[in-house]
Amino acid sequence: MSQSLTSASTLPAEPGQDVLLKAEDITLKFKGVTALNAVSFDVRPGELFAVIGPNGAGKTSLFNVLTRVYQPIGGAIHYNGLDLLSLRTDKLASVGIARTFQNLGLFPLMSVLENLLVCRHHLMKSGVVLGGLHFGLSAKEERSHRAYCLEIANLLGLTRWLERTARDLPYGIQKKIELARALAMEPKLLLLDEPVAGMNHEETEEIAQIILTIQSQMKIAQVLVEHDMAMVMGIADRVMVLDFGQRIALGLPGEVQANPEVIRAYLGDGDY
Repeated sequence: MSQSLTSASTLPAEPGQDVLLKAEDITLKFKGVTALNAVSFDVRPGELFAVIGPNGAGKTSLFNVLTRVYQPIGGAIHYNGLDLLSLRTDKLASVGIARTFQNLGLFPLMSVLENLLVCRHHLMKSGVVLGGLHFGLSAKEERSHRAYCLEIANLLGLTRWLERTARDLPYGIQKKIELARALAMEPKLLLLDEPVAGMNHEETEEIAQIILTIQSQMKIAQVLVEHDMAMVMGIADRVMVLDFGQRIALGLPGEVQANPEVIRAYLGDGDY
């Protein structure tokens, strides 16, 4: 991979060293129902951090707090030296946070390349007027952004689909486009919302390998929410388990798998 795709993030920190994201006692309620109850965790630079739990455990609620969709009633989140809870949703891209969506967020009538390019809008400096004229700074910027998107497409195996309209492509390819769009934003923190949902075994293996490549070559910290336990335990550095909005375990995959509370939470759920 070329140097241009390397993120500014560093390798995973040792315990006690700086963290990229730190959440402390996050509490979220909806009409008296506690979705998250004093949840605390941290994500280190370059780490692959997974969040798992039975249905209704609070995983999506946590993601929606991190992406500023929901405002918690208690707790604090600090990201890269910033108070994350003071930021608006539309400012997340500019500070280096990107998210994929389980149900896809593509522009269906745009080509694959156009879907990637539009995600680099926050990085463009020439402005709308010069951008429409396509000369000078604008032309140079467009070449640079296009080149970056082509590298992302190559990394995810999307090169052959670049000129195809997104809605005309198979579901598995659309999931890869969703991931490529997030990477095109050059994030320091990538939030992955069930990236292999609805995929077969072969597709799941491919996405898992891509996630590991993102970690090893781009050095991007990733927070992964996923129901495929075999996939999660095979690639995550650390795993946090939620149950009824409460953190019941956090540690290395092997430690979490052997935790009696985790086993109890999944009994009869069919996911473990």
